[in-house]
Amino acid sequence: MKSSYLINRHGAFLLIIFALIICQACNLNKYIPPKKYLLDKVTIIGSPSNEKEQMNSLLKQVPNKRIFFVVKPNMWAYLLLNTEKAKQRREEKAQKLRDELVVVKSELEKTDPKNEKRVEKLQTKIVKIQNRITHYENREEDLKKSVWEEPVLLDSQLLVASSVQFKDYLFNKGYFHDSIYYSVKLRGKKAFVTFHVITGDQFYINKLDFFIFDKRISDIVTKDSLNCLVKPGQKYDGDLMKDERNRLALLLKQNGYYNFRRDYIYFDIDTTLPGNIVNVGLGIANPTTMSRHRIYKIGDISVEPEYYLNDTTVKDTFKYNNMYFISNHPRIKPSILKDFIFIHSGDLYNGNDYLATMNRLSQLNAYQFIDIQYAVDTVERPDTGILNVFIRLTPLKKQEWDIGIDLNSVEESQADITNTRSLGTAANLLYRNKNLGSSAMQLEIRPTGSIEIPISVLNNSSITNTPSYQYGLTGTLLVPQLLAPWRLSENELKRTAQTSFNAGYIVESSIYFKRNTGTVNMTWQENLRPNVRLSVTPVEISLVNTSFINSTFKAQVDSTHNPLLINLFDQHIITDFRAVLLFNQQPLTNVKSRYWYFRITGETGGNVPALVYNILNNSRKSTGPVTNNILGINYYQYSKIEGDYRYYIPVAKDNNLAFRAIIGFGTPNSIMGLLSPQTKSEILPFEKQFYVGGANDIRAWRLRTLGPGSYEDPNGTLNYDKSGDIKLELNAEYRTPIYSILKGAAFVDAGNVWLFNNDPSRAGAAFQFNSFYKEIAVGGGLGARFDFNFFVVRLDFAEPFYDPALPENQRLVFHNFNNNQWLGSHLQINLGIGYPF
Repeated sequence: MKSSYLINRHGAFLLIIFALIICQACNLNKYIPPKKYLLDKVTIIGSPSNEKEQMNSLLKQVPNKRIFFVVKPNMWAYLLLNTEKAKQRREEKAQKLRDELVVVKSELEKTDPKNEKRVEKLQTKIVKIQNRITHYENREEDLKKSVWEEPVLLDSQLLVASSVQFKDYLFNKGYFHDSIYYSVKLRGKKAFVTFHVITGDQFYINKLDFFIFDKRISDIVTKDSLNCLVKPGQKYDGDLMKDERNRLALLLKQNGYYNFRRDYIYFDIDTTLPGNIVNVGLGIANPTTMSRHRIYKIGDISVEPEYYLNDTTVKDTFKYNNMYFISNHPRIKPSILKDFIFIHSGDLYNGNDYLATMNRLSQLNAYQFIDIQYAVDTVERPDTGILNVFIRLTPLKKQEWDIGIDLNSVEESQADITNTRSLGTAANLLYRNKNLGSSAMQLEIRPTGSIEIPISVLNNSSITNTPSYQYGLTGTLLVPQLLAPWRLSENELKRTAQTSFNAGYIVESSIYFKRNTGTVNMTWQENLRPNVRLSVTPVEISLVNTSFINSTFKAQVDSTHNPLLINLFDQHIITDFRAVLLFNQQPLTNVKSRYWYFRITGETGGNVPALVYNILNNSRKSTGPVTNNILGINYYQYSKIEGDYRYYIPVAKDNNLAFRAIIGFGTPNSIMGLLSPQTKSEILPFEKQFYVGGANDIRAWRLRTLGPGSYEDPNGTLNYDKSGDIKLELNAEYRTPIYSILKGAAFVDAGNVWLFNNDPSRAGAAFQFNSFYKEIAVGGGLGARFDFNFFVVRLDFAEPFYDPALPENQRLVFHNFNNNQWLGSHLQINLGIGYPF
């Protein structure tokens, strides 16, 4: 009943706020000057569908920002709070503080300087008063910058300017005979503007001619002509020509032209041809004082790996690999450092070599500053030049320590059978060596420990045996390049890559059992392109050993006769091969256009143990869900694949839509299982099954309380069986700024998990093509995000809309929303760090 009361109280509060805003909106005459109108909506019709988003961004006037397309809180905050009375109150408070400041300063002048304690107290008070005066004096400007929005009043001059912007933009896109006009409708004190766009035919490129007078440059451009962005038959696009100009400038900088500027590149457009076609001429001018452009080669290369500003230490200079090292005791061996420097004496200047060197030296995480300078030498060289290179590196501290303490709320989903919520605290210590043995390798060692106490026992005096705890040690060795049995080429070395070796041992203990888990793996990770990353784990081995503490609990597990549960608490080993391919279009700067993200993960496990088992026990067949054992330890075979696709759309001003789709499929077959069926497993290992629910998933259900399919646990207390072999999830979220660091969200989540094969003990859990869509759970709600720049704290309130665990004719639960008790008992409050996707 308490949660229902909270819902009623907060619901009434929100209704009052909305009613006040609506009432104020009905009386705009009070706030809008005579013969002025509030710009309420701007519509563009007739524009090409693929240009509409960009044309909206060119508007010189846009309506005030709305929340959820309805309310304009920032505008109303300005109208209601930016009054003469409010200004007078701020001035009165500021004046009162000024008077107080005079008194305190006078008191300070009269105080004996020897009375240091009194003097310090008065000086502190003066600073505080001055800060408060500044606060009131700058309050109006601060609010205008952060919260307030002045009403956007219709301005015909800005409408004309928007029309001009549209016309210029469309001309740039090849619509040379467009027509644009606007109309305004007035409704009370509100104005509704419609821009009418008549584009006419878009022009196409008929022919592309080159006018390049420097033969060396002409040869380079001709040889690269297949990569030219501007081609005959294309739609005319001025932006594409800008891109081609940038591409050619970069191409020439990659071929020795250190001082080449894109200003030398120009386009001539001939629009006099009949029909909707144009001829394009691409020219590259020579410098005004030279008959051709100067080309540069790399001269001497000097590397100072321990450079400090104003350092007067005399250092030795020695030559290694055609580079001069200036150092007494190099922190990183020159034989290793040379693999991260791609500028070579005698080569033509190449801007990509500079960028690759900066990028790879940064990845070492060993230097605070990296500075690469070129010294130009053109003496007695008419059209060539020499670039002497100076690389100065300022090291970071070699070793560092860090400690972290967390307070958290934990949903027990795997450790305990019962689904409870716990309060806990965790601590971790991190030791990092950034240059192990002068080899540029990084070593990280992290001891961790945590303890959790179920909320249900906090009021029980006998809690000494109830806490759960966990402790462990993990270690990571990072090698800043791919370790391969062959010598890597320079192009392979240029790509951002690393090899990591990881090992960890974790002990978990509860009142029911104690589990020991040891894991070792090796991973290669490489950036194939700026937005494409591949991660491959050729081998990972996890050994899990569980011992029961509570005999009653062990008997309960055995009595289920459920292989999934029994094997969860049995000793077993999991070996796997895993690969992750990630495509991420997210820009580094503010998001102004749509972008997407896609990650696909594939893994297979148990192949090597199955191969060994097959060799040693060729005549025997496996009879259980686990592939017998090797060295007395049970093991699984399995394969799984999962795709995660996300799409982000900027909407209006600082608003955006985010979508996510996840599809996953797992099978208890591995490659070895397909080749040798007698070794295959019958179920996926518990650790590799899919599940849904929780703060980052389907938020209207708690973690592992949904599915599989329409299955419902008759006891309502188990969660180990809320997992499956198939996963489908869809999410949509609208995000909008509200006030300062506070941002809001409205979201809908849908999805479920299913079993691939039928399980008689879990009715409705199997995937069926003719009915799975009826078993997709749907939930949604509202959320608040507190954006502190460095991290985001998220609070989501979610309710189920469609529950597949209910009888088919009762699954749509919208009708329960008028029942306060139902709402309170089904409300899920999720606290998280960062956005859910």
